[in-house]
Amino acid sequence: MKKSQGMRLILLGVGILLVLLGLRGTALSAIGVSTQAIVTKVSEVGRKQDGTLDHDYRISYRFRVGRPLCRGSYVLKSVHNPADLPSVGAKVSIRYLPGFPMFNDSSDSSPLAGFLLGALGVLLMVLSIRLSKPPARDRPQETTDLPPRN
Repeated sequence: MKKSQGMRLILLGVGILLVLLGLRGTALSAIGVSTQAIVTKVSEVGRKQDGTLDHDYRISYRFRVGRPLCRGSYVLKSVHNPADLPSVGAKVSIRYLPGFPMFNDSSDSSPLAGFLLGALGVLLMVLSIRLSKPPARDRPQETTDLPPRN
């Protein structure tokens, strides 16, 4: 019983995180403000083991919203030609939430990813709730103290 309770809590926590990530991505696409950011670093984030020439790169950047300086990064996946990457000091287009500029991402990110993450999060939360309910055969029978009707 204790094991299923732990699994339920893990599923619920992961579901909530996925819903929040989905809301972030969808909000950036729907109400995010576009701006230009300056690239501060370009680094390879992982080599693929299958021998392909494609690599993933993290693009780190900074931008100013009013007075504070904000930072962020995004990953470009499966880059075949590193010459296509932005160089340090180049400008890239990003989106950020007006009241919360710490929530930012590339302007190229798809709103579909936010919807999919949110849907997966809701599915995991529903599954965790279903795991908390005992099956019908394990529930006690409901009894009433009322006499039968004639």
